[in-house]
Amino acid sequence: MRLCTSENKEDQQRFIHGFQMFEKIRNNVSASNVRKHFPTVMGAGAFTKLFYKDLNDDFGSHIHCVHFLNRPRPYYIYEKIGPTLDEIIRGSYLGFLDISTARHFTIGIIRALRTLHSLEFVHRCVTSFTFSLRIYPSGFIGDGDLSNFIVCNDLSFSTIYRSTKKPHFIEKCFYGTLKYSSPNAMKFYQQIPADDIISAIYIFVELCHGRLAWRGEKDKNEIIRKKEEFFLHPTIMVDNTDPEYRIPIDIRDLTLIFKMLKESNPYLGQLNYVYIFEILHRIAEANKQPNCAETYLDYTKLNDIENEFNKAMIKVQSGGAQPSQPDTTLTTTTIVKQPVEQITEGGRGKILLFEYL
Repeated sequence: MRLCTSENKEDQQRFIHGFQMFEKIRNNVSASNVRKHFPTVMGAGAFTKLFYKDLNDDFGSHIHCVHFLNRPRPYYIYEKIGPTLDEIIRGSYLGFLDISTARHFTIGIIRALRTLHSLEFVHRCVTSFTFSLRIYPSGFIGDGDLSNFIVCNDLSFSTIYRSTKKPHFIEKCFYGTLKYSSPNAMKFYQQIPADDIISAIYIFVELCHGRLAWRGEKDKNEIIRKKEEFFLHPTIMVDNTDPEYRIPIDIRDLTLIFKMLKESNPYLGQLNYVYIFEILHRIAEANKQPNCAETYLDYTKLNDIENEFNKAMIKVQSGGAQPSQPDTTLTTTTIVKQPVEQITEGGRGKILLFEYL
């Protein structure tokens, strides 16, 4: 279940918009092999009040404090997916993944983005924590291409981009992150599909290297300068002195992708996604190291996440160890009022928003 953590009206509207985008994909995309890149939503509603238990009380006690909300807190329930790509990177033994696995993860991200772009929407917040690796309840990861198990877990910042014929107009706000957003997005230009793909390429570099060239940089202009320099000279700096575990990877062919994205016009047709896949495959095959493990991905550690969670829940339900955070009992009220259409500023399309009484 995903619960909106804010009572701010704009935050709640953005949260509900993310839910509506998942519903839009479910209703408009018929192919199951395409829909699997997005979670299945099973229900939605809103909480009018929250009940919190005190950690000092007995777990079975009914003593609790009630927090009445100024605005109903929206939520929606979706299938359990698995760890985010950010969690996988942080949990990896070497701090990065092999280039073959990074290639499959990135292709999975771009496949999900291609579906979103086909509906004339852009994501605007492509990061390593808005995409997850699907793991089945038993902890099993299916055989085959890992790109088939990449799932987009958040569409809150997505918006339509073809509602105007004027490309690259100036936005009022910056949506995204300094780490992953494209230079044009950071300059407040309207985001288009090419900006989403650039963010996915940044994730690819981080997956196979463990860091980006602008990591730790705080100045926005300096980050933009380094990203624009990366477009011209996409190389990986080797910062590990152990040659056994850190081998330089030649990713200069990424300039071909950046050139194609720069020359593309999103208002005349879709991007050449197959060409992007071919370049990523070429880079991965050219940099395969002989006599090395097929993948650095630790499947055992991913399964341990599920096992530890199940053990913790058994202890809590049996009245043993206390949960690490207060147990929360929630009473719900279902949203029964139909969504109304609201025109976004600048006439850039319609977003369905819920009104609360």
